[in-house]
Amino acid sequence: MKDLQYHMKPAILGMLLLLAGIFFYLVDRPPDRIYFIQQIGTHLSLFNNTPLSLGKLGNWLPTFLHVTAFSLLTAAVISRNRKSVALICAAWAGINVCMELGQKYSDEAINLIPAWFNQIPVLENTVPYFYHGTFDPMDVLAAISGAVAAYILFYITTKAPAGMAKGKRANA
Repeated sequence: MKDLQYHMKPAILGMLLLLAGIFFYLVDRPPDRIYFIQQIGTHLSLFNNTPLSLGKLGNWLPTFLHVTAFSLLTAAVISRNRKSVALICAAWAGINVCMELGQKYSDEAINLIPAWFNQIPVLENTVPYFYHGTFDPMDVLAAISGAVAAYILFYITTKAPAGMAKGKRANA
């Protein structure tokens, strides 16, 4: 029960960062380039109605938010100790770096995708993702930075209150 109590803060923070990423997509990306907006309907996009534009920061911010949010959420659910949190953060960074490299080497990446992906919602967008995507080394840096940020945020948000004995603390 105490693990749940300590892991609630990073889970909430992860959800808030994920919502921030969704908001960013709604206001700063053209709806025809965003899978989830295409699936739900372009009427949700605020792209042409808002002055928000993050410029160059907006090119890699979604990657940073994605890795940070999903690392926090995953670690909140399945971590048992700091080593597992580090592995979870590294795994999310690795997934994002692989996706980025798949955009750089799109022909090779597309050849690795099984045909049955076309039958499954979300996965059917894998080939277009690699085909239309653009490699950006700053996205690689953003993924790694997001993993480091998630690890630090997890540690900060699960730190035992002052006065609590070390042995009584959840293994964060």
